Amino acid sequence: MSFFKYNIEDLIGSGARVLFADSTFTLPVTAGAPTLGIDDIITPTNAGNYAPKTGWTDLGSAREGQGSNYGRNITASEWRIEQATAMVAQDITDVPRTITAQIAEMNPANLQLFEDAPGTRAIAAAAGKPAQTAVDFGSIESLSHYLVAILGQFRKGVGKDVTEPDGTIRGAFLAVCLFSATISPTNTTFELQKGQLANVSLEFTGFPHQSVTDGTRAVGAWIQETGPQTLS
Repeated sequence: MSFFKYNIEDLIGSGARVLFADSTFTLPVTAGAPTLGIDDIITPTNAGNYAPKTGWTDLGSAREGQGSNYGRNITASEWRIEQATAMVAQDITDVPRTITAQIAEMNPANLQLFEDAPGTRAIAAAAGKPAQTAVDFGSIESLSHYLVAILGQFRKGVGKDVTEPDGTIRGAFLAVCLFSATISPTNTTFELQKGQLANVSLEFTGFPHQSVTDGTRAVGAWIQETGPQTLS
């Protein structure tokens, strides 16, 4: 019997799939609480090619070794009194939550997101002139809000397998999602260098979603498929 205890089925180390939806996507909410599931973000079957659901867009590939991440910080103010050398209580003042995505695919949708640009502009082809797509950028008066999700996958064959209707067996999916996020006001650079795949990091900051009245659940969620299970 081993002294050290662990559950290998709870370990995850897959690559990240990052998707976003703009503010026109309606967050599923019931009685003031979010009801978003992974099946609202992607089709969870191989027969459906795990395609994004309507309103969601894949950021696509990222440079090897970069990874995408979710971060949570807690800041607090301390209560101190003359009669004690340690703080006696603390008030939580902020709980910033962020998702940092890596983007290697420089397509118009990703560039529009990167610049918080108003849209794309088509440039028609003509004699000696190729068709082109422009993403214009300039001043930003207010930041657009998005839903952002990172999806990963548990290992197959270690206890959390999902059997799909067509017989496909896979590891369960895990997601972390921000319900209402804007690009963060951090410095981000795009660099071209010979022999190096271009990649940019884009950070999102989460805010409470206006449709969720329960403040303890309004910013985001961790969602994972329960395994093992067989989909009907």
